[in-house]
Amino acid sequence: MLYFRLLAEKRIQEAINDGKFDTLAYAGKPLHFADDTFVPDELKMSYKILKNSGFCPPEIEGRKEINNILDLLENSSDILDLKSKILQIRKLETILFSLQSQGKTITTYNDEYYQKILIKIQLLKKQYIE
Repeated sequence: MLYFRLLAEKRIQEAINDGKFDTLAYAGKPLHFADDTFVPDELKMSYKILKNSGFCPPEIEGRKEINNILDLLENSSDILDLKSKILQIRKLETILFSLQSQGKTITTYNDEYYQKILIKIQLLKKQYIE
């Protein structure tokens, strides 16, 4: 499986370098995914109602907040003082713990995203706390 992923990434990078993606209709523009083909038919209406009312499941909200905190910690070294950074790391750990204790994990334990979050938390803790 890893081989196919690496092969696909290599071919995508070659296409980018050759400029094959530069002439696409949506080049440089954000993509808007309104397609719900992967949502089961019996859930489509309820998902649409929830989406229109601005509701987001806790695991998605948690993932957004985790990304925001990680971006804040990585990109604002001058803005935040040490105490604020430690508080943000603690907040990050609390969000992960809260979601896991509710049975609403943002990912599975084998997921690359989850593993990257854990690695980033460990690095940030070593940098700012220890």
